[in-house]
Amino acid sequence: MDLHRLGTRHPRTPDNHPSNHYCPLGDPEPDWSTIQPYNRLARCLPRTSPQDPWQANTIVGQTLYSGGFTDVASHLADQRNDPTLRRPTGKHGGIRNDQIHVTRYLFDRPQPGTAGP
Repeated sequence: MDLHRLGTRHPRTPDNHPSNHYCPLGDPEPDWSTIQPYNRLARCLPRTSPQDPWQANTIVGQTLYSGGFTDVASHLADQRNDPTLRRPTGKHGGIRNDQIHVTRYLFDRPQPGTAGP
């Protein structure tokens, strides 16, 4: 169910909350020229001149990765060789802003019905 379409949203993460703006680590760069300026400012690294290309700000993904967390969609996209799992989830920002990060423990555990280590 799409709660945003119904006019509701989580009270701690409104549409303009900073956690919704960071690009996932390893996802392809969108065509930033097609993204609204306010979204580029929120999702990209600062530029030193107008001629510099826009680049995704992946600091949240980098920090979570260095802390031992894994982005589930990225992991599955790589494991299954399925780039569609990295497709954009937002309406206007061109990035996959819906992300779930888990510890490696969840991926290293045997799946139900399989032999353990």
